[in-house]
Amino acid sequence: SFQQISHDSSLIANSPVPNKSESTALDVDDESDHVIEISELLDSLMTALHSYILQATSFDPSSLPQAVSAVLAARRLHRHLDSVFDAKVRTTDRSKFVQFAFFVLFGRENDAVEAVSRLVAERESKQQQQ
Repeated sequence: SFQQISHDSSLIANSPVPNKSESTALDVDDESDHVIEISELLDSLMTALHSYILQATSFDPSSLPQAVSAVLAARRLHRHLDSVFDAKVRTTDRSKFVQFAFFVLFGRENDAVEAVSRLVAERESKQQQQ
């Protein structure tokens, strides 16, 4: 789950850093394993997050209420993700993980906003014709 991966990542990130003056070939291997483990956790986190964003912002393009709900869901997710990334993942605004998540999220929001605009215009056009 997202919470479990996030919790595991914070445990790894908060683990003590070995003293570099005592490094040996074994320490280098352990450090490499640690980096690979963190990388795999972040990849898993991003996969889960991507799936969640798609699910939370899905909508029927012909349904105005669903499109509006998708826009609102995307904006809520942005607020929550921004604070989570600040606390857990982001050390810089150039983090590829943050960029990817926000790219997907804003793309989904944009799709929903375009559908809302199109559906409202269609509804107004029908009302004017009547």
